[in-house]
Amino acid sequence: MNPSSNRPVKPSLLQQLSLWLDRIVEILLLVMGIVIGCVLFAQVLFRFLGHSLGWSEELSRQLLVAITFLGGSSAYKKAGFIGLKGIGERLGAGGRRAVLWLLQGLSFACFGLIAWFGCWYTIKAWEQTSTALEIPMSIPYAVIPLSAFIMLIHVLADMQHGNDIP
Repeated sequence: MNPSSNRPVKPSLLQQLSLWLDRIVEILLLVMGIVIGCVLFAQVLFRFLGHSLGWSEELSRQLLVAITFLGGSSAYKKAGFIGLKGIGERLGAGGRRAVLWLLQGLSFACFGLIAWFGCWYTIKAWEQTSTALEIPMSIPYAVIPLSAFIMLIHVLADMQHGNDIP
């Protein structure tokens, strides 16, 4: 709500992008979880029948890593800053705003470093291939900079929204 009127404030384009990305990530997380469950069920079934799916463990492991990183971006979007109330409330409105900006700035710097080094490592790993799937390792490693860029957008949207906090 806008403090000067009773009309709801329309989210900015950046905030809408952040919400849209979070919805897409949630759908991807659901799909990847279902795929892992199906692949592992098939692996157990095939082993019972005397055959083994050599690629299933590697695929499941890579999807689990992707779930971890993308899930981190979704968790960041939903949790915000957990410890802010305890620290910021004691310092008043100005202290709360300062703590919020400090935490957001540190988060932005951390996610920026992860994105930078994740891009570098993803490019560097193009020549390496995975053992069972025989795909370039850059494909599973790409989730690192991707999730970091999503988190950067979430932080920027939170920083923009933080201007509305009294």
